[in-house]
Amino acid sequence: MDIITTSKDGLLILALNGRFDTFGAGPVQQALDAHFQERPQAVILDMTNVDFISSAGIRVLLITAKEVEIRKGVLALVGLKPYCREVITSTHIAGMLSQFDTMDQAKAFCRGNVPAGA
Repeated sequence: MDIITTSKDGLLILALNGRFDTFGAGPVQQALDAHFQERPQAVILDMTNVDFISSAGIRVLLITAKEVEIRKGVLALVGLKPYCREVITSTHIAGMLSQFDTMDQAKAFCRGNVPAGA
């Protein structure tokens, strides 16, 4: 899994490229853990280049959703491909995850939840 991370003004963005499976989930969780020390209020996972997600990836999504919920923040997913969207829907967690087609939509959603000066 290749991960490009951007963190600014309380917004953490991870652009993922690869399979979000047993092997890809570990690096994603490590990247999230490293940046959670900065206490971001909003997390965007750009999944435009993710073609596959397994239960390990779902687990990371749930852990991340819980972590941002604890700090009254938000988690947004961007660019879910049909297979990944289907897996998320079939696991009945889709209602817990805000999903957007574009990065601009996700950023607008998250900025509405990030306090000014965060």
